[in-house]
Amino acid sequence: MSNNEFFKVYTSNATVSLDFPFHISRSVVTSNKQDFVSLVNQEHSHEFMQMLYILNGQITNEIGDRKEIIKKGELIIIPPFVKHRNDYFEGADIFTISFMPSVIDSSFDTPFAIDDSPLFSRSYFVPFIEMGKDHELIKKLNFLTAETLVLKDLFWSIYDDFHESSESVDLSMHANFTKVLALISRHYQHNKIQAEKIKQSPHHKHYNKVQNSIQYIQENYHKDIKINDLINLCKISGTYYRMIFKDLTGKSFVQYLNELRIYHAIVFIKKTSLSLSEISYEVGFSEFQNFHRTFRKIIGCSPSAYRKTEMES
Repeated sequence: MSNNEFFKVYTSNATVSLDFPFHISRSVVTSNKQDFVSLVNQEHSHEFMQMLYILNGQITNEIGDRKEIIKKGELIIIPPFVKHRNDYFEGADIFTISFMPSVIDSSFDTPFAIDDSPLFSRSYFVPFIEMGKDHELIKKLNFLTAETLVLKDLFWSIYDDFHESSESVDLSMHANFTKVLALISRHYQHNKIQAEKIKQSPHHKHYNKVQNSIQYIQENYHKDIKINDLINLCKISGTYYRMIFKDLTGKSFVQYLNELRIYHAIVFIKKTSLSLSEISYEVGFSEFQNFHRTFRKIIGCSPSAYRKTEMES
C-alpha cells in the first residue's frame, strides 16, 4: 500500500492471496463501519481486477469528475490501476470480488499479459481491457432480471465456496467464477452493439424515454402496468414504442413483464414460505390460473413442481 496520503495503490498481497489469486468479501455498511467506509472513499487503485455487485442499497463510483450511482442488482467492474473512489451508504450490502487474470488462465501472470494474447481465454477479460484503455467506458452494468438472479446465485455460491476452502470446492468456485466473467463479457458486448444500433437509428432520441419506462417496469412489476400508459408517458407512437422496446430487451412488452414476474416468483418460492396463490398475487398476477400457465410456459414446469424440486435439493 502506498504511503501517499492523496492516492493509495492496493496490491495483491493486501487483498488477494498469492497461492490462489482471488478474493471475495461481503460488506454490509452500518453506522459502526466508519473505518471501512473511509477506506474506500479515498481515491485509490489496485493492481488487480475488481468488481462490485450490489445486493442491497446503493454506492457511488467516482472516476475523475464522473460520479455514478450503483443500485441493487447492478454491478461495476474496475480495471487495474484506474484511480477511483467509492461512497458506500449506510444499508448498502456489497460483494467485492478482487482477482488476478491468472485465476482463469495461468498464462496471464499480470493483467498486461492479456492485451495482445491470441488465447481464447482473453475474451473473458475484454470489458476490463477496453475499460482500462478508455475510462469513459467504465459504467455500471444493469442486467435483465433473469441474468440478475443467475448472477446473484453465482456470487452467493462463490462466496460460500470461498469460505469453505477445500480442493473440490475450489473447482466449483472456479467454474462459477468463469460463468460470471462469461456473463459479464457477453452483456458488455451486447451493450456495445445496442449502443451503436441506437446511435445509427433515426429514432435514437426516443431510446432513453423507453429505457426509463423499462426501469419503471422493473421497479413496479407487481402493479397493474398497461403498455398504453407507458406509451403515453413516453409521448411517442405505439409503433415506435414497441419497436424500440423490442430493440432494447429482445422481447415484447408482455413477454418481458411476464418473465420479470415469474423470475421474481422464483425468488419468493426459494426464500419464503408463502403459498403459491399468495406469491402469484405478490408478483402482479390477478388470477392464479394465469400465473400457473405463464410459469409453466417460461420455466417448463408448474410452480408446485418447481417448489417440490427446490425442497428436495
